[in-house]
Amino acid sequence: MKKRALALLMAYLALAACAFSSEAPLFAESESAAPIADGAVFDWRENPEGESVVVSFHRVGAGYELRPVSKPDEEPMRGILFIPVTQTPVEDFIVQIQFKPDETAATYAFLWRVGDRYRMIVAPPDELEANASSPFCKQRQMGECGFVAAADVRAYYERVLYPVFVTGAATPENFLELTPTPAPHGGSETR
Repeated sequence: MKKRALALLMAYLALAACAFSSEAPLFAESESAAPIADGAVFDWRENPEGESVVVSFHRVGAGYELRPVSKPDEEPMRGILFIPVTQTPVEDFIVQIQFKPDETAATYAFLWRVGDRYRMIVAPPDELEANASSPFCKQRQMGECGFVAAADVRAYYERVLYPVFVTGAATPENFLELTPTPAPHGGSETR
């Protein structure tokens, strides 16, 4: 079951490459933050009722890699940077992901704290019809939101997603939720 859940999670994140992306990374490592403690363990679930997988975050340089706890020898997902959004009063981040070290394209997600958990949007919410209506991204051939500048990624978050979902006005239909989980065998926990 966990192997299937991990495959679903990775597929869900890979689909984000078809949702929010850029041809090259738009944020530098020097802009990143470390909101999650090294070795922190989370139950990563698609929507509250979806399948889940327990993962751990590990610092690698300025970013993170994500590992499934039940399969520590499995290849981790690397190249994850958390870019703080300083223009809002909540703890929120733009997440930039480069799935492979030699890859030039980047994928984006948007993460914010909800109590002791984090909520993440990896695709434009259907309820906003975000791809068609956003002046901050260029709609590409398959309908994905292609960003060309870091300012556009920030503006999309601050003006499209933040006012509706982060403020609590609505809950997105599709999201990922990260809930802190005790680390197995006395390892690190979240801060």
